[in-house]
Amino acid sequence: GDAPATATAKHSILLATPCYGGMVTDAYHLSVVRSYILYQQSRTVEVSSATVPGIADLPKARGALIHQFLSNPAYTHVLFVDADIEFAPEMLERFAASGHDVVAGVYPKKAIQWENLRAHVQKLGAEGAKSMDMNVLKAVSLDYPVEFEFEEDPTRTGKDEQGSVRTDTNGFARVRRAGAGFMMVSKGAIEAMVRAYPELAYVDPPSGQTHWAFFHTVFGERGGKNMWVSEDFAFCDRWRRISGDKGVWVDLTRGLNHVGPVKFEGDGWLQRY
Repeated sequence: GDAPATATAKHSILLATPCYGGMVTDAYHLSVVRSYILYQQSRTVEVSSATVPGIADLPKARGALIHQFLSNPAYTHVLFVDADIEFAPEMLERFAASGHDVVAGVYPKKAIQWENLRAHVQKLGAEGAKSMDMNVLKAVSLDYPVEFEFEEDPTRTGKDEQGSVRTDTNGFARVRRAGAGFMMVSKGAIEAMVRAYPELAYVDPPSGQTHWAFFHTVFGERGGKNMWVSEDFAFCDRWRRISGDKGVWVDLTRGLNHVGPVKFEGDGWLQRY
């Protein structure tokens, strides 16, 4: 981590990033640099950073970051942000001022949903394809780590579901679960989870410090079958279990970029020509 936060800023935000091997993307790096530049003269927002380069297990790395967050009483929010996420610096203050304890930005999963793309083109038909909107095409070819409260089949093995979404007046919507690649959590929420889940405290052997397994993965049951619940969704479930009506919120006003390598397959090159 960098220099300790002081108690002067209204929002003292710790950027908490697991980066096994010490590697981050240029997009993430530039987003962090721009955040420091934007808020360096701010009287309301202070930015600090912490990374965990030596822990490969993501839930364990985030547990170490929670320890760092709780170790400084000046921090008001922890922003879990993955090293492959590109974000707008303005989102830091927007999230901190939202009034929500857990709020996330939505980013695409790093995979092209070819079946969704094919279905969309078929739905358009020959005439519709002539005026195809490339932005819509990009949107339908991606999937996002977010589960709405109305969803009964979040695995999306059937048709897309439709339902109502609870929103506030500032462009945030309440959801059941969201990815933690860009998720801000208030100090009050973390402290509430510490009180509610003493069984998730554990001693980190190398340091002897108490870390917290709030991101520990679990199995869930749906339709009579065991389902793997990812570490970020498990965190959301634990928070919703103790938070009453507060819930998990996502930003509807903008998305995030997710950077990663892509394998371009060349076997069909002759079909191109």
